[in-house]
Amino acid sequence: LEERKRILLDNIYGVDIDTQAVEVTKLSLLLKVLELEEEATAQLGFVRILPDLDSNIKCGNSLICSDFYQRQGSFMDQDEAYRVNAFDWEDAFPAIMKAGGFDAVIGNPPYIRSQSLGIEQRDYYDRKYRAATGTYDIYALFIEQAITITNDQARVGLILPNKFFTTDYGEGIRRILGRERLIERLVDFEDAQVFSNAGTYTTLLFLSRTSTLQPEYARLGEIFRNAGSTGLANALASGNLSFAPISLTEDGSRWTLATGGSGAVLLRLQQAYSSFSALGPHIFQGLKTSADKVYILKIQKNDGLLFEGTNGLGEQVTLEQDVLMPMVKGEHVQRYSINMSAGLFVLYPYIIDPSGRAKLREEGELASRFPRAWEYLNRYRSILGARDMGKWQDRADWYAYARGQNIGTFLGHKYMVPYMTTRLRAALDSIGEIFFVNITTGGYGLRVEIGLHNEAYILALLNSTLMNYCICQMTNRFRGGYFAINKQALERLPIRTIDFASPADKTRHDQMVQLVTTMLDLHRQLAAANTPHDKTFIERRIRDTDRQIDRLVYDLYGLTDEEITIVEGGKS
Repeated sequence: LEERKRILLDNIYGVDIDTQAVEVTKLSLLLKVLELEEEATAQLGFVRILPDLDSNIKCGNSLICSDFYQRQGSFMDQDEAYRVNAFDWEDAFPAIMKAGGFDAVIGNPPYIRSQSLGIEQRDYYDRKYRAATGTYDIYALFIEQAITITNDQARVGLILPNKFFTTDYGEGIRRILGRERLIERLVDFEDAQVFSNAGTYTTLLFLSRTSTLQPEYARLGEIFRNAGSTGLANALASGNLSFAPISLTEDGSRWTLATGGSGAVLLRLQQAYSSFSALGPHIFQGLKTSADKVYILKIQKNDGLLFEGTNGLGEQVTLEQDVLMPMVKGEHVQRYSINMSAGLFVLYPYIIDPSGRAKLREEGELASRFPRAWEYLNRYRSILGARDMGKWQDRADWYAYARGQNIGTFLGHKYMVPYMTTRLRAALDSIGEIFFVNITTGGYGLRVEIGLHNEAYILALLNSTLMNYCICQMTNRFRGGYFAINKQALERLPIRTIDFASPADKTRHDQMVQLVTTMLDLHRQLAAANTPHDKTFIERRIRDTDRQIDRLVYDLYGLTDEEITIVEGGKS
């Protein structure tokens, strides 16, 4: 008993901002001390034998020191100061910090986006933490703080969301971990949600200042998909996880967590060919209205001038055709085709000026030219005014979309790429009038100008098995086999450009264009097919053409038979 008390008092420390969590932790540790004692002994000597843990387990804000109060000065009232609960590590644990810091840090920090913090805290974090980049999540700051409070021989183990591998806001912490070569191991749960009450995709991050080995990585998503949470728990408990070495960037750029033969293929392609970003693509997100149930309509009937349908609130609507624009969700964009059968339209109270910029129509113009649409907008004025915490209520442009980006950009010839998907898919909007609304249920528009290349060539690459293989290793996984195609992953795709001075290269390009032309025609035929026999015949031809495109892509990129087997999922 005395030895357990000594270990606890001399070795176990903790900090939490929640006073109840602190008290529960103290009780749990005290119960651990008593765990092996005879019940009678524990009861008789309960008060005498239990140590005081006030010097070990403390209440405070792990990220904010008392200098926060000094910066705020007289502007901070007592209640706000109490809520912030600043914590000085040197004052709280003087002997440990004077000796260089803790030997080990473990934790499951809170996951809170910086946008939800007060401006004073954001300003403080921006000044104090190198990890505070972009619209960061504060768990990134906890990683940096864990490193700061440890000594040179220390180890750190944290459970965190895995998004910081590839997101903009992860740039700062990726730079710290990469430059200082701190990562020892990553255990990635991928699409396994280990917290039953939270939709978070997590990883185990292990850091060491003394490791001289290359960082190692283990994927556990497949175990979870095959054996569920029980299988995942058994794999973790076994101690026999399979790790593979990985190479991580040091400049803060996004990590490609590619391992084994599969990783070798991706890394070779990235070294051999320019990234898509080098071609200067314009990649833009769907509209953001912040009131989709009002702006998005499902049209069931039209007479050429008026469209009749229902909005997202389930109410019947009749509006003028010329104030509506066709839209699709990500699920409607397939490889090489766009399914418009859902009959979705977005109310578009804008006009495009000669420079191509979208301009909100004036109230008078809407009222005179589109009286039904103007009456409809006024009917839902309270909903539109309540957006962004009510800031639209008294604005003259209260009926505008919540965000002004890309309102006119979607008009025009473009590729369309869904955001949430089980496979990289792209289709051409050749008419130039189809919109995505928002990113999560929609996706991206994309334009790129690369000289003599035909647009069908780029379409073939985006829809190829090879590019799908590449992007799967650069994005975060979600349940059901889904992954999110973010802009950064698209920009990092290795794109094989054509040397038009080479007859062999030009021949491949022209062959690809012809195959895609055939594919587009087959999809049009499939949409018009009336009999099961016709559909089956056309679908067979589509599959055969798709295989021809893939074989030509493999040839263009110089893949070996072994690499093709890896890309097609034969092994990894």
